[in-house]
Amino acid sequence: MKCSETVMLASYQLAWNIARAKKPYNEGEFVKKCLSDVVEILSPENDKLKRMVSDVQLSHHTVEHRIPDINMAIESQLHSDLQASEYFSVALDESCDIQDKPQLAIFARSVSNDCVIKEELLDIVPLKDRTRSIDVKETMMAAFAKANLPIPKLTAIATDGAPAMIGSVNGLVGLCKADQTFPEFWNLHCIIHWEQLVSKSLNLDNVMKPVMEIVNFIRTLALNHRQFKNLIAELDQGLPGDLPLHCTVRWLSKGQVLSRFFDLLDAVKLLMEEKDKDYPELSDLKWIMDLAFLVDMLCHLDRLNLTLQGKLKMLPDLVQSVFAFVNKLKLFKAHIQKGDLTHFPTLLKASGQVTSATLNKQRARYATLVENLHESFVTQFRDLQLKRPQITFLVDPFNAEMDCLKAPLVTDEAAAELEMIDLCEEDQLKPALREGTIEFWEKCANGKISQCQTGCA
Repeated sequence: MKCSETVMLASYQLAWNIARAKKPYNEGEFVKKCLSDVVEILSPENDKLKRMVSDVQLSHHTVEHRIPDINMAIESQLHSDLQASEYFSVALDESCDIQDKPQLAIFARSVSNDCVIKEELLDIVPLKDRTRSIDVKETMMAAFAKANLPIPKLTAIATDGAPAMIGSVNGLVGLCKADQTFPEFWNLHCIIHWEQLVSKSLNLDNVMKPVMEIVNFIRTLALNHRQFKNLIAELDQGLPGDLPLHCTVRWLSKGQVLSRFFDLLDAVKLLMEEKDKDYPELSDLKWIMDLAFLVDMLCHLDRLNLTLQGKLKMLPDLVQSVFAFVNKLKLFKAHIQKGDLTHFPTLLKASGQVTSATLNKQRARYATLVENLHESFVTQFRDLQLKRPQITFLVDPFNAEMDCLKAPLVTDEAAAELEMIDLCEEDQLKPALREGTIEFWEKCANGKISQCQTGCA
């Protein structure tokens, strides 16, 4: 590579780093100065390297022009990958920005013919004033046309579950299924969104309302906030340093706020007494037990939420996490009924101050709440449970049911059954499954089991 090409490549690389770090464009000159100083110290006799660093163009305007070039190259590569893929799926999320303007985020996941999986943000498109299903579909189709996506290769659409999205007739899913240009596809609800909706069945407003009022009273007034932090410092018991504000958009926020509130309960009581704020709940042992129970349950739900997050998460991984949690709820209920609070350490700590009769009554109530949460999970994820045979095939094809591959996962069900019999006899492939699901299907990418690979995608 020529020296000038190397210098230009370095300029683009640094512009890329500046853009990814969300730094101002004029940071380029600062970076260049730092590079010059480093070279001067590490290699003062290397005049060639000094000239190359000096020739790197990183002015404000240069970085400003480099970034659109990088964006076009990335976008072009993404479109090429999707066009060349064997199959692809999309996830849609319609929301409003801080100015209440609706926009549609479209994520695409593609599978190449050698089972290489890629997942990227395809586009964020502003919607019109209204967000009807027809508006969402038109916007999605425009994004597909811009990327020149092969719609016949679409295998699944995941949505956020709004009526405009999942309506079987007039929703986006219904409109797409009625459109002859679309193949048969799976429609899925965002599993994380489902989990958050189900968690709302833990109806303990008697806890959340006073906690949010107290937290807002402390955090929204600067004087109160300073005095509260001083109280924590005076107590000097290894306590957390502050109370976080609750943000409904951040799904893990509620559990963190309640956990910190329980830890700082003594400091909260002192401040409320100093401010003549009457919150009898803070001295009510039953209410404190409710708070402790909610802290523990939200801790379990937050762990589930975190396991569902991350890039390139496979559907079997998500399904396994959800139904493992469903089984954990049955265990939690049985343990609470027996008086075993091993999985509820905060509740165990709070229960030491109440009588046995009160504890038994509260335990019965908590067991009912856990049971209701379990039923909500089972009801909400019933459709996913029905699809588990097909999903299980992806991670354990050797023990899957022979007739599990149905349309729209495969185009020829009879051929898929024959291929599954052939696959079960491929003894040399069985050790590959222990290496990982994706690695296994990469080794299967030989054309002999095309229908099974279609189901995998």
